[in-house]
Amino acid sequence: MAAAFVALAVVACGDGSGTPTPEGTTETSTSSPSSTTTEPASTTAAPTLTGTSGSTSTGTASATASMTVTATADSQAQLRRNLLSNLTIGLDPAETRDALDGIEVVTAAFNTSDRELWVAVTSGPGIYDLPEAREHVAGIYERSGDDWVELANTTLASGPTFADISIVAADYEGASWIAIDGITGAHSGTFELLKFDGTDLASVLWWFSSMPGAATVVDLDGTEPPEVVLNATDPYVYCYACGVRAWSEVIYRWMDGELVEVPVAGVADDDQLVTDLTEVAAIYAAADLWQRALDSVTEASNMAPNNPDVFWLYTLISRIAEARLGEAGSEQQPFMTNVLAGEYDAAVALMRPYTPEVALSPTGPLIADTVAQDGWEDATALWVLDYTERAIDAAPDLAAAHAVRAFGLLVENPDNWGGALMEMEEALRLQPQDDFYLQAVEYLLEQNGGAFG
Repeated sequence: MAAAFVALAVVACGDGSGTPTPEGTTETSTSSPSSTTTEPASTTAAPTLTGTSGSTSTGTASATASMTVTATADSQAQLRRNLLSNLTIGLDPAETRDALDGIEVVTAAFNTSDRELWVAVTSGPGIYDLPEAREHVAGIYERSGDDWVELANTTLASGPTFADISIVAADYEGASWIAIDGITGAHSGTFELLKFDGTDLASVLWWFSSMPGAATVVDLDGTEPPEVVLNATDPYVYCYACGVRAWSEVIYRWMDGELVEVPVAGVADDDQLVTDLTEVAAIYAAADLWQRALDSVTEASNMAPNNPDVFWLYTLISRIAEARLGEAGSEQQPFMTNVLAGEYDAAVALMRPYTPEVALSPTGPLIADTVAQDGWEDATALWVLDYTERAIDAAPDLAAAHAVRAFGLLVENPDNWGGALMEMEEALRLQPQDDFYLQAVEYLLEQNGGAFG
């Protein structure tokens, strides 16, 4: 259900707004370079963001570590002209003048020991006013006296309208890494990670999110450089402004000088119990049973504190679990946020104060006076049935998931008494002493004309 996607190409980093921070980690948006400058267009545009991929090498350089550089307004203006020329190749200058007034050039300086190296990116809605479809571009430049030498450039793949730059790492394993944070549309974010190896500027990773802050650069393991956490949250469980979201993340960690995705999968370990626990944790995570996933991976982590793959699985699951569990029962839609967290007992607890007739009504207290009450029946049914199907596959003994699924079937089709009865019968079979399940079975049996599901 996630409304985000990733592709191998250029990267941009979000501001991390709303990203949960597990205890013991330090999280920021991409780290600030020693010098960052925005060369404004002659007409300043208000923030919003957009991208495409293609790299051109035009020189050679290496970034290392420690000379602070500055640039005058005149030199920045020259750098702006140099980068903008990459946008307008093959276009009539008379037809681009107005569009370029709506494009800024954002720059950041590398900390280098003996050379003045800068990265620059175009930004602004003027990109849409060019006579031919173009995407924003980024380039690496070296200052040589009063001149700028372009070493490499690339077209952004992430499609920002507005873009900003942060240096993630300089001269790490022979390359420098640049994050491009973007904004596009009303409230969407983009992220792109660029790699400069001294010759080529390449797009390594890019990401789109329906929320601002498409990604965060954060130190998760206490070592440099920081990791990249992509925001894979779906904020459209109902409407964007409804505030019910399915929080999710994708973590990229460093291995052998490259960023690789942390998989949600079991981890091999010399201790078979650790392997089994991580496999179970991955199954529960895939089923959105977040407390169970967290319990299993925490036990594995405690048993294998020196296994790096266990650490990364724990880090990924714990971050998502803490976010989902933290929002479970939220007042805007208590029932659905419990389902999204895999808290089925808590979801059923919302039914228990009422008779089954009232509790299982598609317009009853689980829906009324919440953001789900006005025309969101299809969305409620879709999410509940998807989540309960996967939860039951992973944990067939979870009685509450069957009871919640019974409600979802009635929301989908208020006349589906037989389907709802079958699910509630299974809940009662698993917990035969539960009075609510017994009463619900009796009610549904009556509604189904006395015929068992």
